[in-house]
Amino acid sequence: ASALEAIVNNIKDREFILVIDEVSYLAQSDSSFLSVLQSFVDNDFQHCNLTLILCSSISSFMEEDILGLKSPVYGRSVFPIKLLPFSIAESALMLPGWSCDDIARAHAMTGGIPYYLSFFSQWKCLDDAVMNEFFSPGGRLLVEPRLLLSMSFRNVDLYEGILDLMAHGCNEVSVIASKSGKDK
Repeated sequence: ASALEAIVNNIKDREFILVIDEVSYLAQSDSSFLSVLQSFVDNDFQHCNLTLILCSSISSFMEEDILGLKSPVYGRSVFPIKLLPFSIAESALMLPGWSCDDIARAHAMTGGIPYYLSFFSQWKCLDDAVMNEFFSPGGRLLVEPRLLLSMSFRNVDLYEGILDLMAHGCNEVSVIASKSGKDK
């Protein structure tokens, strides 16, 4: 609340854009945040020249907790935008000089997500990008699979183990269950 008060008190008549990225994490760490935000939107932000932009990579959070009927900020959205991954043609624009095959593979590997493509764009080809971004100690995508798993599952080690078994040719549920020591 104090950060929002400071913004309201300091922007005066100036035009101001406030972007709260990954608002889902803020809302999860402070259960009162959305109610506090609703109060500021209804009372304080009305008197300011302020544009508020809320972002999250968790689309279900945005749909339910921001835009949903039970949300404290329901009905206050003016222009919701769901950003989609790039098309293969848009991905190609980020990878100038790359072969068509490398562009197609990079697009498939990144799902067309501009953030991931931006890491690839500094390299001359897919092989260089993969080696440097996924398999080098300073690679920005080295820890990304574990991070994505931890966002979805509590026992990351179990799921990493299952993925490792699959990568080594285990493709039957009974074999995976047996080798991982887990029930089918």
